[in-house]
Amino acid sequence: MSLPHYAEYSPSEIVGLGSLPSHWGVRRRADLSALIQTGPFGSQLYSSDYVDDATPVINPSNIDAGRILPDWQCTVPDEIVERLANHKLQAGDIVFARRGEMGRCALARKENEGWLCGTGSLIVRLDSMNPAFAATYLSTSFMQQWLQLEAVGSTMQNLNASILGRIPVPIPTQHEQAAIVTFLDREATKIDTLIAEQEKLLTLLDEKRQATISHAVTRGLRQDIPMKDWPRLGTIPAHWEVKRLKRVSPQITVGIVVEPSKYYVEDGIPALRSLNVKSGKIILDQLVYIDEAANQALSKSKLRVGDLVAVRTGQPGVTAVVPKELNGCNCIDLIVIRKPTEGSEFYLCWYLGSDVAVRQFAEGSGGAIQQHFNIGTAVNLVVPVPPEKEQIEIASFLDEETKRLDRLKLAAEHSVELLTERRAALITAAVTGKIDVRNAVPDALAA
Repeated sequence: MSLPHYAEYSPSEIVGLGSLPSHWGVRRRADLSALIQTGPFGSQLYSSDYVDDATPVINPSNIDAGRILPDWQCTVPDEIVERLANHKLQAGDIVFARRGEMGRCALARKENEGWLCGTGSLIVRLDSMNPAFAATYLSTSFMQQWLQLEAVGSTMQNLNASILGRIPVPIPTQHEQAAIVTFLDREATKIDTLIAEQEKLLTLLDEKRQATISHAVTRGLRQDIPMKDWPRLGTIPAHWEVKRLKRVSPQITVGIVVEPSKYYVEDGIPALRSLNVKSGKIILDQLVYIDEAANQALSKSKLRVGDLVAVRTGQPGVTAVVPKELNGCNCIDLIVIRKPTEGSEFYLCWYLGSDVAVRQFAEGSGGAIQQHFNIGTAVNLVVPVPPEKEQIEIASFLDEETKRLDRLKLAAEHSVELLTERRAALITAAVTGKIDVRNAVPDALAA
């Protein structure tokens, strides 16, 4: 879409904003507000006042992407609302988060009337401009940068009424404000629909990737072969063996767990941590190092080419194969699965990332769901074992197929990024007068 510029511009005298249409004005927020009201003090609203499913209290965590998202477990009864009536929201109010991400705000709509502004939030109520236009302008990246420069607090930035009162606001005519809001509602909805389609595709690609892995490592690549049922694995090819992981790997151990930081040095032998292990690959960012003497003393967790390392806590079972460039390095609080005596370490890595394996170590040896993958669970993991040739074929197939799916995912992620940037740029251009949208909407809709 190509939109015209205004005929004449004048310097705005707002640092960073550039020129504005010559007929627009600029005013400070305080001159436009009937009210700038902080939320109740902590001494006015106690944690014991909260109940479920009553009137929502809007804290910074309830303000997201220009929307108010209530937490129905963070509500207060009517008597508290009436006691704090000065903090009730009206339709058209703009609710700001006072702490954290500067400029996070949302427009209160009809359904939000009567809800309560929380302690960490702040209400701006306008009396002389379109609140939807103002809320859109205040959420732009330009305003976020302005607020970050003005906010107080060295550890956690804070907004207050004085800062909000100093915000410079461009003032189009009322008709233009309505036209801009109508135009942006329409165009942002179109872009949001496209983003939602790409996000749906991303979800489907993730599901397809996981299903492809799980199918290949439990059913193989060949069709019309005899199958058999096996506890915990489901249906697998009849000629495959089934073994415990301790019969597949010659040793299963754990990385350094007792005060690993005491071995750290500026430069030395890399020591992998859970943040370095992603599904099927090792990331070399944020490596820590130990000295050679510690590496030798802690040889139990020393890694060799073809060993596998698996995350123990948080994302149990996320596994990668140790490449040759990390031969001889060490690891911290990871499960170490030595290279299989027979078969392919890459097939085993793919299997450990499958749904079948993840269910096993998520449940643990005792059957309870847990987020900690321990040695007892690891050694007894049930593993389908195809002939070595098939393992290599499966690993090669999954390597190619997941690369194809990952390329599609990267393309979809790039589309989301571009659409998101396009959305933000369009909004900023419209509310700062860089484009003229007056003829882009019917007069009846902008009225």
